[in-house]
Amino acid sequence: MAAVRTAAWALYNLIRYFMAFNVYTSNTGQAVSLALGTSATLSLAFLMSAALISVFRQYLLLHNFPLHSLLVARTILQWLLSFFLLAPAVVSFALVFAWKNSADSELRIRGRCFADIDAVWSVSKAQCRQPSHWATWVVLSLLRLILTLVDLVSTFISSFLCV
Repeated sequence: MAAVRTAAWALYNLIRYFMAFNVYTSNTGQAVSLALGTSATLSLAFLMSAALISVFRQYLLLHNFPLHSLLVARTILQWLLSFFLLAPAVVSFALVFAWKNSADSELRIRGRCFADIDAVWSVSKAQCRQPSHWATWVVLSLLRLILTLVDLVSTFISSFLCV
């Protein structure tokens, strides 16, 4: 169940980043959304690969594939999954500070109409007269970072309880 939740979160991330890529007109916004979308895509690929190892474990063992190799491969895939899913959350948290008063109005956090858990997802061409408070952005971004970390830890633990 934890792996399904993580897969859904990775899929949601990659969809939102690629949607943001289509909205941005600035090179920086497009580059960041493309990089983070690619990271989320890789995390989903690593998760699916680890799941395939688990599904076909009996078949591979029957055909003399060493158990140790399967466990090592799955562990490496889990670590890669964790890195590539956590990285966008860390980058997004950093961007809340980096883009706070950006010279590029498309990137500027201050003045955006609606707060979101990710600074990249909430691209807006319009500046509001009563924008979301910057502290809200920090809290939401930090919450997203913590929840992603908790999700990854629970997925990692549950995958090793089912060895």
